[in-house]
Amino acid sequence: MNRIAELMTIDPAPGSAAGDELELLAHLVEDYETKHHDIGLPTPLEAIWFRMEQQNLRPKDLISYLGSASRVSEVLGGKRQLSLEMIRKLNKGLGIPTEVLVQQAQRNGTQRSKALVKGVSEFPMVIFKEVFQRATLRFRGTLADAKERAELLLKDFLCFGTAPHAIPALNRQALRGRSTDNSLALLAWKTRILRVAATKRLKGKFDPSDVTKEFTHNLVALSRLKDGPRLAIEELENNGIVVVIERHLSKTHLDGAAMRLPSGNPVIGLTLRYDRLDNFFFCLFHELGHVVRHIATGKADLFLDDLDQDATDKLEEEADEFALRNLLPATDWQRFWQAGDFSVAAVRREAKRLGVHGAILAGRVQREKNDYKSLSRIITEAKIRHLFESAA
Repeated sequence: MNRIAELMTIDPAPGSAAGDELELLAHLVEDYETKHHDIGLPTPLEAIWFRMEQQNLRPKDLISYLGSASRVSEVLGGKRQLSLEMIRKLNKGLGIPTEVLVQQAQRNGTQRSKALVKGVSEFPMVIFKEVFQRATLRFRGTLADAKERAELLLKDFLCFGTAPHAIPALNRQALRGRSTDNSLALLAWKTRILRVAATKRLKGKFDPSDVTKEFTHNLVALSRLKDGPRLAIEELENNGIVVVIERHLSKTHLDGAAMRLPSGNPVIGLTLRYDRLDNFFFCLFHELGHVVRHIATGKADLFLDDLDQDATDKLEEEADEFALRNLLPATDWQRFWQAGDFSVAAVRREAKRLGVHGAILAGRVQREKNDYKSLSRIITEAKIRHLFESAA
């Protein structure tokens, strides 16, 4: 391939030594690709589903081509081969090439709702249903119709930011979570975050040097305001960091994530798994730590975090430390902790002095004491999901 590129730049005359070499190499490359990487024609089913996707057709729209509703179901389910009459009608009516339709199907008779994309054959249908119900798929039919098209819909959905029909892995990821979490559900959630993030228009450009102590101090100070969490997100987006709220999917236990768009813009995803102000700001600052210290520096591209789990590596420890230090200055926290007065009145008084909501300090006390019943009066009065009802 390198030699072909060299020859192409000099544009050799046909019949010349260089021209003959170019022709020979082109034939060798073609022969190699045919043997080892032959893409070939799509199967009849792939061609039919592709045309349905193009023209927004439903299975019932194929009755005039295949003969009856039951035959449509059998053909789309891979249980019936196409007859010559069906081939003729599909060719004439939908413009599918005859040479594609006359091939023997390469797939077995497994129901299409179970035979999903290569590499996601174990994609749980309960997750597919959730993704559909959240209107994340570019499809306007019923769930039953979506299940019939599951393979194409998942291909279209999951290949965001990659080559067409490629199913991306969770490349260069750092997962702080449970081994029982379904990796494909994590992939679907991550993809949803990126797709929503890509639709947002940011006012500013991200520069990690802008995330100073003053910046984080002003950010956590917003916790005192009724609409503080929304304002904090707006402030981050004004500085080039996209923030997306999306509930975690079944079979996962996510609190948040940090990643980047194909354009390079950093993205923070939050699930609001707990309806607590202190949890919101800790998750936000934890992911901000990943953005500033790890993603911006090229150490990783993706962090998926279940913050109920202990930090298991250096990067997670650094993100925890970033969050704790920037939510409450270390010297102030140590002084308060050593004083030992954790009454509701003392917590409110110290939080007011620090310029943060009492729930921020109360949540830190609960964390350090591993006692999530103490100071519950302050924690429960600081709910946040209602601020994001359309998303959470």
